[in-house]
Amino acid sequence: MPQCSEIGPVACKCSNSYKMNLIEHLQLYECHLMAEETSHDELVALNKGLPSDVHLVRYWPKKAAREEQAKSADVLVEDLIAVSGIRAYKMADIFDALCDAGYEVIEIAQGYGRIRPNLFGVQAQPEE
Repeated sequence: MPQCSEIGPVACKCSNSYKMNLIEHLQLYECHLMAEETSHDELVALNKGLPSDVHLVRYWPKKAAREEQAKSADVLVEDLIAVSGIRAYKMADIFDALCDAGYEVIEIAQGYGRIRPNLFGVQAQPEE
């Protein structure tokens, strides 16, 4: 992950005046949000169209923020659990990105997708 001194003060997003969202945290760790608010069954249904480095991740806000958000939204704390399909080379990258973004990871499961990661998104060249 790049440090502030490497990218310069203009591009640095570590200051308190700028709050990074989840997608920006994931991009810092070279992770990509493929499906938000998904489930195991949805990822299995999309299996043939996903790269093999997609993980099913269950997470929620850290404890202090979790209770505050549940109270303000008038929902049960258990309803704040988010389930996403996140693409990353290593599970540790997903864990680090989510923890830095203020989330607590419940579970990271692998085994989804059938396309080799280096071939995902590559268009076939037309023959002439």
